[in-house]
Amino acid sequence: MSMGMVGMWRARLVEVLTQWSGLSEDPQVWLDDPEQLHEWRIGYRRLQTLLYWGPEAWRAELRHRLGSSGLKTCMKRSSPLRDLQVAIPRIAAWQPLAPLDLSPVSQGLRQQLEIGMAQWVAQWHVVRPEQGLRVWCETLPLGVVPIDEQVVRAAFAVAWQRWQRQIAKIVGRQRDISGPAIHQVRIKGKRVRYLGEWWRAHLTGWEKRQLKLEKRFHREEGQRQDLRALAALMEGVRQSPTGGKGQRLAPLILARQRQGACWIHGYCIGRLEGLNVVVESAIEAIQQAR
Repeated sequence: MSMGMVGMWRARLVEVLTQWSGLSEDPQVWLDDPEQLHEWRIGYRRLQTLLYWGPEAWRAELRHRLGSSGLKTCMKRSSPLRDLQVAIPRIAAWQPLAPLDLSPVSQGLRQQLEIGMAQWVAQWHVVRPEQGLRVWCETLPLGVVPIDEQVVRAAFAVAWQRWQRQIAKIVGRQRDISGPAIHQVRIKGKRVRYLGEWWRAHLTGWEKRQLKLEKRFHREEGQRQDLRALAALMEGVRQSPTGGKGQRLAPLILARQRQGACWIHGYCIGRLEGLNVVVESAIEAIQQAR
């Protein structure tokens, strides 16, 4: 691997560490500003992307540091919080369409978010790996030699083809791509996108068009995943005997919450049916791209 690529790998690691260092220390800010958690999750995905290209010794060291730091657990526990952050404003936006008051549902989700976010931020402050990673990063060479564009394009082609094979495997095995397994394809596709964003200046027009196909799929499947997650949340509200984790609601409020959850669940299912065709079209375009 050229020194130019080595330097780019190091620079991308510094970018993530700088991004994380700029996040707030105040749990209330994380609660009120969804972008805090969103940016943290983007940083984690970008660190994962660094595990798929670059010097093998560096990747092995980064993999070890990520595995031993508790970051993976933080990422796993952040997913339901992100679902809540997306769900609450969406329910508010749907209120004019609903024949009943949805605020009991939103209030219940907000209480769950407050409890979960406080616990998550406390865990993140214990884990925070930026300082250790930054000290290690300072030992890596800068790599100021110009980047070999042929190497960049070859690496991008490998990432794209690997992603295409994963799509073909899942679609061929399941045939029905409306299930949550296809969402894992979206997560893997982020690696292709991050590589493309990092290397954009060195890519050809065709490779940039491939990135547009990934972004289209990412957008459409993201909308579908948000609806699936919200429907699952509402199913939990409907079945909860108390109104959700950490809550014990009065019978009348609990009944209103369940009624609202039933309407939201049905609305999600109806919208999902329309999105299935859109996502199928996006996947076909990716499979046909060569």
